[in-house]
Amino acid sequence: MRATASTTGQARCASVATLAESATATTCSAIVARRYHFAIVPSGTFEEAIELVKAGLAQAALVPGAYPKIGSFFMDPDLRLVRSFAAEIPALVLAAKPKNRPPFRQVFAHPATKPFWSEVKVPVIEAASNDAAAAAVDSKRVACITNAAAAKHAGLKILRVFREASPMAWNLFVRAGGSGSNTPASVPAPAPAPATPQAD
Repeated sequence: MRATASTTGQARCASVATLAESATATTCSAIVARRYHFAIVPSGTFEEAIELVKAGLAQAALVPGAYPKIGSFFMDPDLRLVRSFAAEIPALVLAAKPKNRPPFRQVFAHPATKPFWSEVKVPVIEAASNDAAAAAVDSKRVACITNAAAAKHAGLKILRVFREASPMAWNLFVRAGGSGSNTPASVPAPAPAPATPQAD
C-alpha cells in the first residue's frame, strides 16, 4: 500500500492558533487545520490568535481570506505572511431547529458570513464563530448562518444553502523577526488533504 497524505502529513505538523473553541470544533478554521495536520491552539477570535503568535504561544495564525478584518494583519509590522493556500470549506447555510420554519425573529452569524446577512431580511446578531452561531439557536424564532458541519453537530436542519462547499483562501501569519519556532522556515507547507489509500 502506498503512503498517503494522511500518514506522511503528520510529520509536518505545526501549531496554529485559529478560531476554534477546542481542537475538535466545527468552525471552518478548525476543519481546515485538522485536514492539513496542524495542531490547533484554540482562540476566541482571530485577533486573539494573532496575539498568541506574537506571544510565542503558537507558531502561526491561520486566518481565512473572507475574514473582514484581515487587512489589519497584513499591515501589522509585527507580523509576516508566510503562506497562502486554498482549502475547501463546508457549505454555508441557514439552519434552525428541525421543526422550525421562517419567519424568524433574529439570526446569529459570524462576520465572515456577512455577504449573506442582507438575504435573511431580519436582524442579524454577530456571533463569535460558526459554532457559536449554531449553539445560539435556542428557540423556534431563532436561526443561524453557519457551516454545514456546525449545523449538523448542533442538531440543526439546513433550510437554505447560500454557498456550496468550495475552496477558500487561507493565510498563515507568523511573528516578524522571530526566532526559533516562530521563524517562517519553521512553519511547514500544509500537507496535502487526506487521500484514499491505494493498493499497489
